[in-house]
Amino acid sequence: MDKRGIRIEGLSKRYGEGTTAVHALKDVNLHVDAGEVVGLIGPSGSGKSTLLKCLGAVIDPTAGRMILGDEVIYDNGWKVRDLRALRRDKIGFVFQA
Repeated sequence: MDKRGIRIEGLSKRYGEGTTAVHALKDVNLHVDAGEVVGLIGPSGSGKSTLLKCLGAVIDPTAGRMILGDEVIYDNGWKVRDLRALRRDKIGFVFQA
C-alpha cells in the first residue's frame, strides 16, 4: 500500500429497498495511515464485516468514496477495472471461515 494509507469518505451500504431496506453502513468516514494498526470492534450487526468486505472489494458499497494510497478505487461506483487484480496486488483479506 502507498504511504498515504486508506481513506473512506461517506461510505454507505444498504441492503434492499423501501420500507424493508437495511442500512448496514451509513456515511462512514475513516482514515488509516500506512503502517498504522487498527482494531475494529462493535456489537454483532454493527457493520464491521460489511465495512471490511467493502474495503476488500468483495461487495459493492451503495455510496461513498474509498481511496487506497493515492488511487480512488470507489467513488459512487468502482473506478478500478480489474477488482481481482486490486485484491491480489494491493489488499490482503483473510476470511473468518
